[in-house]
Amino acid sequence: MINAFKKILVRHRITSASRMQTEEESVKGHGPIMPSYYPCLPKTEVAAYFIFYVGCVCYSVSHVYGISKENEDRYVYAGNLVSSNSAIKGKLKDASDDQWMMMTKFMWDIYLVGFTGHFVVARIMERIWWERRFHVLCLYGIAFTVYFFGFSGTILVIVHCAIQYIFAVVSKSVMICWATGFLLCLSLVDSISSEDSIFGFTFLKLVRPYQGDDDKADFLVFVVAMCNLRYIAFTLEYVWEQEAQKSDRLMESSGQTDSVEINSEGYGVPRRNASQIVIQRTMTAQRDFNGHAFSFFDLLTFQFYYPLMYGGPIMSYKRFVTETKNAPRSWSVREIGQFTFGILRFAFWIFFIEFTLHFYYLPSLSSDERIITKMPSFFHAFGLGVAQVGFFYIKHVILYGFPSHIATSDNFNAPKGPHCVYSKHRLTDMWKTFDQGLHEWLVRYIYFPLGGSKVKLHQLIINTFLPFLFTAIWHGGDHQYLYWAVLSWMGVFAEGLALKIYRIKHVQMFEAKYLTRAWSRRIRAMLSSVMFGSALTINVYFQSGMDIGNAYWNKFYRESFQIAFLFHFTYYTGVQCCMELQRWKITVD
Repeated sequence: MINAFKKILVRHRITSASRMQTEEESVKGHGPIMPSYYPCLPKTEVAAYFIFYVGCVCYSVSHVYGISKENEDRYVYAGNLVSSNSAIKGKLKDASDDQWMMMTKFMWDIYLVGFTGHFVVARIMERIWWERRFHVLCLYGIAFTVYFFGFSGTILVIVHCAIQYIFAVVSKSVMICWATGFLLCLSLVDSISSEDSIFGFTFLKLVRPYQGDDDKADFLVFVVAMCNLRYIAFTLEYVWEQEAQKSDRLMESSGQTDSVEINSEGYGVPRRNASQIVIQRTMTAQRDFNGHAFSFFDLLTFQFYYPLMYGGPIMSYKRFVTETKNAPRSWSVREIGQFTFGILRFAFWIFFIEFTLHFYYLPSLSSDERIITKMPSFFHAFGLGVAQVGFFYIKHVILYGFPSHIATSDNFNAPKGPHCVYSKHRLTDMWKTFDQGLHEWLVRYIYFPLGGSKVKLHQLIINTFLPFLFTAIWHGGDHQYLYWAVLSWMGVFAEGLALKIYRIKHVQMFEAKYLTRAWSRRIRAMLSSVMFGSALTINVYFQSGMDIGNAYWNKFYRESFQIAFLFHFTYYTGVQCCMELQRWKITVD
């Protein structure tokens, strides 16, 4: 009976622990990126690439202002432009971006009142009871939620957590945790998805507490959706820890404890049986919560930590527990200056977006299929696409970066905001660094438990696709998200397959024999330009829907050969710029 259990345990746990340790560096890093992968090119050639790419982007984006002015009357009639109370008098502001308008509507309460209160409470607790400061900060998070959402909104969050926690404690099953979390996620679909959602029904539907304030109701759904990822993470870690303890008890009862030794890597392993070695290795590698109670209050502490609660980045529960053990931050003059500079940096981006929306009507233009279809030139369409992606990026720099920066005041290192999307020429790197917290979450709770990359090809296809599929469903399950998931998976999988082929000894021998290092880089840039260019269209599908995505696709790939060539040549020069930046960064490091 014990041997049968061990075989099942090996199959179920090996990928979530031992592969997690052997692959973590390659997943968090940049894989094969190394100085030899980006050999040096002639300085004049590199300078030409930078001049052409930067010049083309700036010239193209400048056309967006003219297009905005030409269609101003149409957007005023449609109600997209509103008078602004800002210092820019006489200018209308584009108010058609629901996400940004919701952020600015609640910015005073969330960013000023909420974060200021969190900062003050945290500093007080560091002086009088720093060991329990995160528990007190949990109470602060609950109190602020009652203030902002009322008792009904607070109860909705706690009920979701309680349902997930009860099913996890009773079942102690990974499958039950996933099923419960997935159904709770679907209970929000009616509020966050549009009419073409693939889900025409709702499970465990709870009453929406704000019938008269759609913005606050949608923001509550957003907060609970973020909580959904956190309580799934918490319960999975709980079940894994229970399995580890059960395995220890079984090994003790079978008399195996005396045959354990410590190997050179620091793992406790039995001396003889290979399957026992695998079990003990995985159990030891997974032991991140020695002495951790996994109480319901621990779950609430994870949920109501303010910088993560209101739009902050997603993170794994393992990382959260690790960060809560850090000592308080020392506030030297230099530390205060760095923290203040960070606040001013995010304030700049907020004012930058507000200023830009008075001159560049990006939200309205990027949702206007007629405008995109009738763009007079490649530069007009390219400029609007680049500006739209940049606008989306800066919004998330604020949405994720500001809460992450506030958390550093607690000496808490949350996932940072997104890296610049224009500096990543590989789709794989773009998805890793845009939403770093979500990437970490998907890797730890979906990708590694399924087997990671050390599996056969058919299983690798499933392992790489399911994280994208889950992300699409979590965002609402609309067709645009499913289409984004398929295209993103195809790009990432193709890049991974290309890297595996490149690592083949015969391929590298062929490259060394027939290609110079410079020409090898040029060829790789040509191939990467396909993915780099397609990233723009893929992002548009995610942001603006199927019709707008198809309009861009037809514009860049089907209208004429000249436009398609210019599009990819522009991105070829962009890839070369990214490669040069990466080579410079590696050299400096």
